[in-house]
Amino acid sequence: MADAANAESASRAFRDGLRLVEQGRPDEAERSFASAAEHGLADAASNLGALLEERGDLEGAETWYRRAAEGGSRSGSYNLGRVLAGAGRADEAESWWRRAIDAGDTEAAILLGELRAERGEKVGAERCWRWAAEAGNLEAAGRLATFTYVPISIIAAIALVRAVPILPPRDAGGRHRWVRPAPEMPAPAGRALAVRVAAGSALITLLMVGARTGGWPPVGSLLPGRYLAGGFERSVDAYGVRAADWERTTLGPGNRVGGDLTSVSLASTYGRQSPVREVGALFSSTAWGLADDELVTAVGLQYLVVDRRLGTRPPEDGSAFPDDPAAARTARPLGATQLAKFDGVPGLDRLYDNGTVRVYHLTEGR
Repeated sequence: MADAANAESASRAFRDGLRLVEQGRPDEAERSFASAAEHGLADAASNLGALLEERGDLEGAETWYRRAAEGGSRSGSYNLGRVLAGAGRADEAESWWRRAIDAGDTEAAILLGELRAERGEKVGAERCWRWAAEAGNLEAAGRLATFTYVPISIIAAIALVRAVPILPPRDAGGRHRWVRPAPEMPAPAGRALAVRVAAGSALITLLMVGARTGGWPPVGSLLPGRYLAGGFERSVDAYGVRAADWERTTLGPGNRVGGDLTSVSLASTYGRQSPVREVGALFSSTAWGLADDELVTAVGLQYLVVDRRLGTRPPEDGSAFPDDPAAARTARPLGATQLAKFDGVPGLDRLYDNGTVRVYHLTEGR
């Protein structure tokens, strides 16, 4: 009974802290978060560290981030690493980011990759970003693309500008020898050069257009227009961005946030949160069950974003969620009961609602 009462006190103080932050009363919020942290809520210690960092108390922020990290908070490990890196203590930062990465934090992997890139450790940086990209982090995928597009650009430049063979001709033994072309085989010039460059440019343009129109995401998702569920660029609007901004300013960075494809992308970029992409199953049933509790525990979910517009039409490409087992096969929108069930689940507290997007907090020990 004492443990249950302690957990309830911590949860209540944590909710009070979030409310006070939203109301612009950070001093009172600090006291509420401190109370929740004293009752054992590690995420409250991380939020308190974020408030202290925001007002310039880096020493205090480090203390509370460290307490959160040592208490098992992923966001605490992520944020402690940031503060340490900013203070020039890169080795310590790396150790805490590694702990966050072991817990599945892709944002920590991005920062560790940046640290390694600054040191000139390109292979190590690529390894971090590749892991984050394979875990579904879109920012990491964009960074990783540099390692692919730069050499391709160099090869294309050689082929089109110089108009010479990419590989040298084979010798009598069938081997390529990297030597200059023989004098009797001059590089094309004049009309021959112009024709080769024009043909190569046309071919590359055709391949790029074909890849875009027939590739992923669907080209309709990239065109201007009204909101589309699962529509990538067409899914980003003021409602979603406003919710993500609230996550950053009220919750602090580095929390484990799940939701539909657009919600986790906005949480990761605008909100600076650690996205959780394996939550599609939470939306599939009409009632919360044991399997949902087990999934929340398994992925370490702290906050859940619910966009009510998922009930207005099916997703543009048939996939509403990242890592969706029903990917490309979702032919109907979510039902009203599926979207409303979260309000009746014990331990799920609705912290934010802008009329379209809602954010729920999943309390520890629920």
